Amino acid sequence: MVVYDEADGSLHALNPVAGEALGHLIHHTRLCDADLARLMLLDEPEAAELEQVRDLMHGLVSLGFAEHAPT
Repeated sequence: MVVYDEADGSLHALNPVAGEALGHLIHHTRLCDADLARLMLLDEPEAAELEQVRDLMHGLVSLGFAEHAPT
């Protein structure tokens, strides 16, 4: 998935997992890391999975594609 950033005109290539996460965040704008992990996994996340989603969320926030919601 390629995302166009209107703020500066840049393009960002996202892997399929990041694209899925961004899709969820577009539809549910204020998801905490745990809620995003539950949506993506369709189950309660294990500690390692939650950490991966936290890292992914941090990346999306740093790109300006998401805001960090409190847990």
